[in-house]
Amino acid sequence: LTTIIPQTSVTTRRLHDIGYSGWWQLLFVPLISAIFLVFVGTIILSFFLLTEGIGSSEIGLFAASFIWLTLSTGLLIIWIFWLTKPGNIGPNKYGTDPRQIYETTDHSSH
Repeated sequence: LTTIIPQTSVTTRRLHDIGYSGWWQLLFVPLISAIFLVFVGTIILSFFLLTEGIGSSEIGLFAASFIWLTLSTGLLIIWIFWLTKPGNIGPNKYGTDPRQIYETTDHSSH
């Protein structure tokens, strides 16, 4: 719980560096988590049902579990790609590029 605010702010800054809104994390993080939890729940339910023998419902649960796993893995790969790709060069609509050195025009110290 103590890392939620710092993690959210760092992720927002990272998304801003690549030109995306920080609000994207409200879509990706809960969606990936929910899909993964459904995948784990489907696997656990499948194991309980396997004790009675393999029927069409068990095969369907395994297929659904594979689909959930594929979906969550795909979303996670997109999320990791976004968070690891290089930031935009130069300023964007979220601010200046922190990697660039900007010359100041203030010559009053001379």
